[in-house]
Amino acid sequence: MFVELTNTLPKHCYVALSGGPDSVMAAHWLGNGGVNRVVGVIHVHHNTGEFADRACEFVNKNYMGVINFKITDPIPEGASKEEFWREQRYKFFSQVTDYPIVTAHNLNDCVEEYLINKLIRFSPKDTISYNGPSNVIRPFRTTSRKAILDYCRVNNLQYLMDPSNLFTKYLRNKIRHDVIPNLLEVNPGIFTQVKKLILKDKNPS
Repeated sequence: MFVELTNTLPKHCYVALSGGPDSVMAAHWLGNGGVNRVVGVIHVHHNTGEFADRACEFVNKNYMGVINFKITDPIPEGASKEEFWREQRYKFFSQVTDYPIVTAHNLNDCVEEYLINKLIRFSPKDTISYNGPSNVIRPFRTTSRKAILDYCRVNNLQYLMDPSNLFTKYLRNKIRHDVIPNLLEVNPGIFTQVKKLILKDKNPS
């Protein structure tokens, strides 16, 4: 079994589709699970250059019912790019109110968020919640990134890999590439522990 869900899915939804393997899996799984739940896909163009243009072209070529949004506001001086892009995405998502918007946050994302919350922000929050800002839901939080890649391979799904995901100048990428591999050597159960936290409180605030 590739896909695990933490919550009951709505009958109809949008999928936030970047073109990467996570969102491609979500769009395919939600659209082919007996009843087609997907009423459309939402693509956010981050206006970051050639790859952003290619991702937008890929999504619009391969999917129907695409709602496009391009970030055009300049990044404020001294602001975090990651936080700015996140704020812009959710600002747009808040305008889509007829059906929930599914994002494909996965178990690996949740582990990264947990480490950022506990080691950097010193936040009492554990990890990524089911309910996001606005009308966003995140039902795939206990599905691993490996399972997502396996799902795409078995179903012959095409997707794009954002080269910026390798840039460790971004905090989340640094946690992903530099911290987690070393952490697994001393705590190989970290993914299981975070998964238990997710399942313990399926709908945290």
